[in-house]
Amino acid sequence: MFSKTTIVAFLTSLALTSAAPADEISVRQAPAEIAPTTVIGHALADAWDNYCSAPTSYGYIARNVWNGQEYGQTTLFTFTYPAASAGKQCWLDFYHAQPSWISNTNGIQVDVFTSWGENTCNAGDKSNKRDANLGRLNVPATGAATWAAKYSTSLTQKGPCKAPGSVERLELVAVGDNTGLSYPQGPGAGLRILYA
Repeated sequence: MFSKTTIVAFLTSLALTSAAPADEISVRQAPAEIAPTTVIGHALADAWDNYCSAPTSYGYIARNVWNGQEYGQTTLFTFTYPAASAGKQCWLDFYHAQPSWISNTNGIQVDVFTSWGENTCNAGDKSNKRDANLGRLNVPATGAATWAAKYSTSLTQKGPCKAPGSVERLELVAVGDNTGLSYPQGPGAGLRILYA
């Protein structure tokens, strides 16, 4: 029989030699997410005033062309980087969860733009302040979107998070004619900034 001391020494040795390094463990941890603080509906062609949605409700984007006129809606998001993201890597994520609607069950494409200024729901505000196109997402009927094209390295791949308190303003725009989707926006769904 082995003594109690021998067994404890053996188990301690086994634990020390089989434990993964701390940096490997942190890589395997699930990323945290930054949820939008504002979600605003914006009419294509500035047809009506912007309107606010609850940050944890449904998002809707669509583009339709009828009699040569463009109709539809984009969604504007504001994100604020938290203290917990300091020193971490950040990237954009879109997860199309159910229940939802999509114009093509094979998926659609969505462009992601930055906004150069603050978007509001104040009466009379019809602007989206569209700026740079970060890239184009392939959005499936259900599941995680993938990048079809990247026009910037900002948020289209892992990179250093902005300083805590910094603000990120983004816009989702449907690509093509007569296309669109609705989706739940909330923890684990919709547009988020992930960090790890």
